[in-house]
Amino acid sequence: IAGSVNIWSNLEFFWYLKQTDYQGYVTLDMFPFREDPFEACSLAVRMIQSLEEIVDQLDSQKIREYQQKNNAVGSFELLRRVVLERK
Repeated sequence: IAGSVNIWSNLEFFWYLKQTDYQGYVTLDMFPFREDPFEACSLAVRMIQSLEEIVDQLDSQKIREYQQKNNAVGSFELLRRVVLERK
């Protein structure tokens, strides 16, 4: 299920899709052996939608500034506020 193991990598992936103005499609590569396939895919789609909503709330200019300065603390604090405090 999207984001169930590497949520930060998934969030970064969707952030870069937005930065590059990607207009293509994203697919799910899942094999829900133990779960109901419909429920698992539905949850994965909702997770992707949630990640996209978070990406829309991020200050991309500020993130790029932090990247240029190698400021991991600033980047992670920005993520913490948006993701965990939902501000």
